[in-house]
Amino acid sequence: MNILYVNSLEANNKELARQLASANVLIAEQNKLAKERQEWALHTNEVIRSLNQQLSAALAACKLKDEAISDFLKQYPHMTKGYVLDALAIQPDDDALKAWIGEPVAWLEGNPEGLWFVAYSKNDKAPQKPLYSPKGLK
Repeated sequence: MNILYVNSLEANNKELARQLASANVLIAEQNKLAKERQEWALHTNEVIRSLNQQLSAALAACKLKDEAISDFLKQYPHMTKGYVLDALAIQPDDDALKAWIGEPVAWLEGNPEGLWFVAYSKNDKAPQKPLYSPKGLK
């Protein structure tokens, strides 16, 4: 074989090896980011589940408080004041919650593999859960 041809093949092999090493580094970084994204999504799901449980418990406590105040007022009707009745009339609902939290700032988006990640634009083609930030908070 021609020595120039051999040198050319060796140089080509070295370049291919360098490109392969570079590609492997990129793949490793992408895998690391995907794992971190998945861990973050799992953590986010746990936080959402916990907040939903806390909200349910708070709503149940409010209902018990309202019933206790109503029972008290039935026993002592002379204690009834307008502001007490106004306070009892306030009930949590979606409209009050949406007025406080505003519009979604992002969406938790799912894919067929069951992984969830945050998307900052609405995508009607994938299952999504809206993520809110209370007004005034960034």
